[in-house]
Amino acid sequence: MESNENKEFEEILHAVISEIEQLLIKKNKDYGAKNLLTFGSLGILIRLSDKLERLKNHILNNSELNNESLDDTLKDIAGYSIMWLVLSKENYELDYRKIIQENK
Repeated sequence: MESNENKEFEEILHAVISEIEQLLIKKNKDYGAKNLLTFGSLGILIRLSDKLERLKNHILNNSELNNESLDDTLKDIAGYSIMWLVLSKENYELDYRKIIQENK
């Protein structure tokens, strides 16, 4: 039998994952299905780096985040990581050099 702590953790975990899932679905509709494919893994890496710098600045400098909440930043970091996994599993082309060549 599960302890109440485990059950509470699992409920919160499912809620957070659901929020990230809905955010990814919404952003996919807003930006288009091929948005992340434009620059592939390099583009995702750059976006992740931006979010990590925002997080690092917030933590190390105790600064406020002007344009988004800390939760939003963390959800974006998780979201970009998940999208990388999804694109890899779906055999999307994540090589930005090939995409650029195809668009010439």
